Order: sequence, then C-alpha cells, then structure tokens
Amino acid sequence: ELLIAVAGPAVNLVIVGILFLGLSVIHAANLSILGSEGRSFAEQLMQINIFLILFNMIPSFPMDGGRVLRALLATRLSYVKATRIAARIGQGIAVLFAVYGYFYNPILIFIAMFVFMAARQELAYCEMREKISKTSVGDIMLQRFRCLPEKATVADCASLVTQDAQPAYPIVDEALGVKGIASRESLLQVLEHQRGDMPIREVMEIGVPVLKPETSLYDAVQILQQSGHSTLPVINPAGQIVGLLLFSQLIDPSKQSKNTGAA
Repeated sequence: ELLIAVAGPAVNLVIVGILFLGLSVIHAANLSILGSEGRSFAEQLMQINIFLILFNMIPSFPMDGGRVLRALLATRLSYVKATRIAARIGQGIAVLFAVYGYFYNPILIFIAMFVFMAARQELAYCEMREKISKTSVGDIMLQRFRCLPEKATVADCASLVTQDAQPAYPIVDEALGVKGIASRESLLQVLEHQRGDMPIREVMEIGVPVLKPETSLYDAVQILQQSGHSTLPVINPAGQIVGLLLFSQLIDPSKQSKNTGAA
C-alpha cells in the first residue's frame, strides 16, 4: 500500500524534475526556442505538479498522504487500528479545510465533505472486513434446510417447493453428496409450464462452489460474489452437506434462522 500510495506523487515528482532540468538548460544556454510563452507554460506546469505533490501528501485519509500514514502505522499497529487513526486525522484535517473554505474558498468545503465521508466509509469497510474475517461459515450457516433427491422429478417435489420459502435447494445423492443446486424460481417455472415430469437433475446447476464450515466469512463473501449464486452448500470433510450459506443472511442478519436441528 505504501508503494501504491507514493506512486502518484512520484509521477508528479518526475515531471517536476524533467521540467526543472529543461528550464535550467534553456536558462543557462540563454535559448529562446520555446519563447517566453513556452517557458511560462512550462513553469506553470511545474508549479501545478509541485502543488499536486504537496496536496496529495497531506496526511488526510483516504488521500495518498493518508494512505502513506496508514501504511506506516500498520507496520507497528493492527491494520484496523492504523486505519482508525489515519481516518480520524483525515477527518480532522477535513474540518480544517471546511473552516478555511468557509472564509476564503467555498470549493474547499466540498473537498472537505468528500474527504470526511470517504474516510468514514473506508474505516467502516475495514472494520467490517476484520469482523467477518474472524467469523467462519459454520458460525452462521443455515443448518435447518431442505434437500432434493437427485433421482426425483420436479413433480415429486412440487408440494415442498410451492409451500417452502427456501431460495434454493441442494440436489443430493443417497449419501448426501452435493450434485448441484436448483433455485426455487427455476423449479416454479418448470411447474408453471406443466413439465413436472422433468428430472430434477435437468434443472439443477452443476459446478456450484462448495464451502467448508471453517471457511472464513470474508472468503465466503468473495466466493459468493464471483460465483453469482445467492446460496452455496456447506460440506463436511466426508463430502456430505451440513449447511447452507445464504446471501440474504449477510445483508440482513435478522433473516438468519436458528442453527439447531437436523438437515
């Protein structure tokens, strides 16, 4: 993060160096190739880049300077604590920007608002990531759920699908091994078209990622997002399904069911 944060200002620094050397050579040789207007433009461009370096390196998180501060703090403190300190400093500087802007430059008020809100959002994201990293899938997985047998037809499961609100059903073999997953919506569509004789295995999606109870919730969220599924099965070391992780559980904890009882 330190290297990434200093990369932007470093580019500005290189531009300043090139312009400074070019202007020094022109001045020393008393050249008039660029003319006064050309030199003026180059000087202004150099001044702008110097301003950008100084502005971006203000330790106001999440600007480059704030990220440099966070990276340095993180070498001694936890990442979350370093973020919290950098965010608070950044918000303090944002308040100073707003006060100064109120009297001298109203544009600074908008910059201050952006910096203040961005720092708060970054801190909230970092704290959430730490929290879910310490939580495993087994801690919140749904343990009371319904499975559908691989050899069944859609009609065989019609009463269950129409009366149950489970968003997706794992399709399992006799040993409770996961063969795929079928969404409730897709099953209802098949029934609506009066194709109840269709085997469940023709409706299910195969190649669905599976989770383990010890998988961290942070990793599980990444897998959920990459897979595009809203429900993923959780299996034990023997390959048997023991739970479900629902995306709705992550966005609304109140939807979590009691994790007691048999599958």
